[in-house]
Amino acid sequence: FPSHDKTSQLFPGWGDYTATLAVVTNHGCVDTVTLPVRVNPRPVVDFSADPLQGCQPLTVDMLNTSYVPGSDTISVWNWTMGDGGTTTGVTPTYTYMQDGTFSVTLYAVTNRGCDTTVTIPNLITVHPKPNASYSWANTSDFCFKETLFTNNQSTVNAPSTITDYNWIITYPSGTGLFNDTNQNFNHVFPEVGLYRDWETDRKS
Repeated sequence: FPSHDKTSQLFPGWGDYTATLAVVTNHGCVDTVTLPVRVNPRPVVDFSADPLQGCQPLTVDMLNTSYVPGSDTISVWNWTMGDGGTTTGVTPTYTYMQDGTFSVTLYAVTNRGCDTTVTIPNLITVHPKPNASYSWANTSDFCFKETLFTNNQSTVNAPSTITDYNWIITYPSGTGLFNDTNQNFNHVFPEVGLYRDWETDRKS
């Protein structure tokens, strides 16, 4: 036992303890007092997310498996999502609007004020969305049965690369449909009228 008038003690775990003080005079007279000590548990914080990666914008559901030993409860949940955003709640849903790799931090506090903070590095990866862009190489207003060429100007942020293209053209009559998967293509339009055309990209 420590023999000082003041002391400190690091308890090995949570639970109910007793602390006894014995006071002795220079004549050997002794008195003691015993008081209970309650050491409350801290939260055990653990979590993941679903999905862990995907394309921008990416919506993730936080999967929270945190708990408190014993009968205490967690009353505060503060999430720092790594992109400058924060959220609260046990299992929040969060949307990442920008691409990148993000570390997520959860700060939990029990009903007795005991807290724990855990950060999982590089938990979420958001891949950049490609920017689909093109123009007609010769004109967008041309003569019937004239061959038309495309000028594909689509981009995606590194390190992603564009691996697939899907061109779709619908005919004015509504009966025809043209598809092409090349980066650029040429096409002879078989009908007179206004066509609807668009390009979709898929990145990797």
